[in-house]
Amino acid sequence: MKSITTRQQQVLDVIKGSFDRTGKAPTIVEMRAAMSINSNRGITVHLDALEKKGIIIRSKNKTRGIALAECPQ
Repeated sequence: MKSITTRQQQVLDVIKGSFDRTGKAPTIVEMRAAMSINSNRGITVHLDALEKKGIIIRSKNKTRGIALAECPQ
């Protein structure tokens, strides 16, 4: 796996936790609440980085359009 920042790891942990609990990816609003981040952009910056590094795959125009690259949903 490519090197990721501590904050990117926290976002990834929230995503994995949501899949474990509900079988679905979290929404940006759910990620914001879980991480106490005030803006959507605060989350999307980390999602963009994780996607660029090939760790997640995002589907545009879907509320829960995130899959883990190592185990696509």
